[in-house]
Amino acid sequence: MMQTLQLAFRNLTRNRRRTMLAALAVFFGVSALLVIRGVLNGVQAAQRSAMVERYTGAIQVHRTGYFKQIIGNPLALAFPVESATMDKLRAIPGVRGVSERILFGVMLNANDTSVLAMATAFAPAHEYGVCPRRQEDVATGLPVSDEQPGGIVPAASMIRRLKWDGTTPGALLGNDQDGVLNALDISLRGTSGLPNVPGVEARTMMMHLKTAQELLRMEGKVTEIAIALRDMQEIDRVVTLVRSTMGPGYEVHTWQDLAPFIVGEEKNQEIIFAVFVAIFILAALLGITNTMLVNMLERVREIGTMLAVGARRRRVLTLFLMEGVLLALVGCAVGTAFACALVAVLGEVGIHLKFVGGGILHIYPYTKAWQAAGLTTFCAVGAMVASLSPAWRASRLTPSQALLGAEG
Repeated sequence: MMQTLQLAFRNLTRNRRRTMLAALAVFFGVSALLVIRGVLNGVQAAQRSAMVERYTGAIQVHRTGYFKQIIGNPLALAFPVESATMDKLRAIPGVRGVSERILFGVMLNANDTSVLAMATAFAPAHEYGVCPRRQEDVATGLPVSDEQPGGIVPAASMIRRLKWDGTTPGALLGNDQDGVLNALDISLRGTSGLPNVPGVEARTMMMHLKTAQELLRMEGKVTEIAIALRDMQEIDRVVTLVRSTMGPGYEVHTWQDLAPFIVGEEKNQEIIFAVFVAIFILAALLGITNTMLVNMLERVREIGTMLAVGARRRRVLTLFLMEGVLLALVGCAVGTAFACALVAVLGEVGIHLKFVGGGILHIYPYTKAWQAAGLTTFCAVGAMVASLSPAWRASRLTPSQALLGAEG
């Protein structure tokens, strides 16, 4: 076997230009795929981080049936928050922070104009430990804080529609749990989001938990508890412990349950990446097949001589297969090293995409060891398959045909 390997290596060095071109095809294919894979890893991590550390937290707790009432009267399923329960949740191994919230619809009025808002009320001391990136949504002014509990942070587009600069009084109008209307004076602390952001985010608003409880007459009550984890890999274990801590009457959801569109988007990205893998690898393996076929045609007499002196057809087959695998492994090794180094550099400096109108998505690419190893293995197996046809044709030659230079 060692002699066959040495012979395969020698044969590849005969025509170095042809071998180099085939190896370069593998190199560019593997390096391009690994760089794309690294960037895709960074994009998916940025998406998950934006959702978990900005809005949902890793886990959420609600009263049973809350999501069925989300378009009805979710305040009817508010529940009291006891300090003992919160302490138990914080004591669960792996939990990094716990925050209580109220999500509700409210009318914001200023300058004799009203707009409907979707408010998220929280205690800043707890919330910023669960969703540390929530403060990044503040575009102007200051985030919600305990120093000014009556200050709100609505979407910038909402303030633009109200033509409200905060110098005039503002008010919140909302129905409490019993449907009774209540109003509360508020002040403008800052704005969130982009000035012309479309969709649901154009109507969002952040405010202090105590202010919301006063407006809704829900002293000591919340609609949800958000939980942050130290390690997202432990989410299933922590969910089980949270369920046992809260007991019956409560439902516990992971961030994947709360944001299924992120999971669906990642699946679509993986499908698209698989198509890229197929295209790049196919192009690289076609180069190997062409190289091995030309090598076989140029060495017909040599193959005949080997068969004439007693070499078995299996050895000829193995020889050509080894040449194809060696060619692929060299291209894979150099391509993997180059791609991993490039991804590491990109992971340090980051890719910062600025959106039109403001806002930046920070992407930090990275490559997992099993992804690089899997791609190299896949390429090596593919090279063996690509070399199979030329190798089989070489091993099927008869000594007389080969010595006469006729490829049978």
